[in-house]
Amino acid sequence: MNLGEVTRLREVVDRISRGLDAASDSESDRDGRQMWPEAALSVSQRQVLEAVGLLGADACPSTVALAISMRRSNVSEAMSSLRQGGLIEPDAAPDSRRRVVRLTAAGSEALVRLDRRRTHRLAQRVGTRLASDEARRVAAVIPLLARLADGD
Repeated sequence: MNLGEVTRLREVVDRISRGLDAASDSESDRDGRQMWPEAALSVSQRQVLEAVGLLGADACPSTVALAISMRRSNVSEAMSSLRQGGLIEPDAAPDSRRRVVRLTAAGSEALVRLDRRRTHRLAQRVGTRLASDEARRVAAVIPLLARLADGD
């Protein structure tokens, strides 16, 4: 691949990811309640919540900031909101200098729902925007994309 193709691939992957995360006001039940309460989270808050889930016992503002390439002050602000929302809580740090946090039960459930929501949105897009032969071609490159994702 040349640099232009690599750039285009990155742009497309980023657009797909942002599109799956985008909140939609139309997603509500018959009584008008939002079906996905996590949709009220900002993109930064979702990124921090996901990073806390992935990092586990190492989740403190500096490690989260490094993992998601976000300024530490922005991570701390997002963590404060997530703490107030009951999605994360302080955890006893083995090293008292670090402010380690962990997911609460509500935070874990929110991550599961976010993952389901993203999967549902991608399935909808594949089903409505691609012909069946195109969908099969996309499926055929998943192992290659997975190798790129696992390269870190």
